[in-house]
Amino acid sequence: HAHYATVLRAAAAGGARALGFDVFFDIPREKWVPDLDRQFAAAFQEVSASTPVIMGYDTLQLSAQLPRVYMLASMQGALGFTNLTFDDDGFARRQELQGRGREATESFATRLALLYLQAERAVMDPQRRALRLGSRTLPLDAEGFLRVHYWGPAGTFPTISMADVLAAAQKQDAAQLERWFRGKTVLIGTLDPTDRQPTPFYSAGGSQGQMMPGVEIHANVLATILEQRFLREVSPA
Repeated sequence: HAHYATVLRAAAAGGARALGFDVFFDIPREKWVPDLDRQFAAAFQEVSASTPVIMGYDTLQLSAQLPRVYMLASMQGALGFTNLTFDDDGFARRQELQGRGREATESFATRLALLYLQAERAVMDPQRRALRLGSRTLPLDAEGFLRVHYWGPAGTFPTISMADVLAAAQKQDAAQLERWFRGKTVLIGTLDPTDRQPTPFYSAGGSQGQMMPGVEIHANVLATILEQRFLREVSPA
């Protein structure tokens, strides 16, 4: 928690435009180490006062009691679900941008896109064939999902090691932090093997295939929205 708190502060100090936190703390740690949740919640509150922070959460792992940071984020409208959308073969080619039902919660990438576009909320077409973010309209497929335009295989987006960020923060190397983060939307996530998924670039990794970290899939979703490089299905003819 202390390391993630340092990374949030470092990215904000480096001039990040917005931060997306794709690591879900599913239960409070106070019972075991009382200060951990407080440290991270304090960092979120401090950073979000000047740099918007979207906290990702997993709807499948929601518990009755969550760490305080999620209550703070909820009050600020700074939550986005990180559940990925998979096709029948287990590949991530599309992404749900807005949940269904009365609450119509928004995805991690949708929340970050709204910040970037300075739009207040996402409005779904009644037939779920398009989603409007401010003046921008996103075409959706027949099931109401966005087809993700992947920029390339895993590792296409620039990645900075958390250890390097912590080292720069410890040295108070403001110039390096600015080179990394100035004006960027920064996604903070993990390269945990259990969070890697197959995408249309799976075979680009050779005979063994190459799985993509979930945080980079979200980066591709966000880039698809912001760059407006939409994929459209053509007829068989």
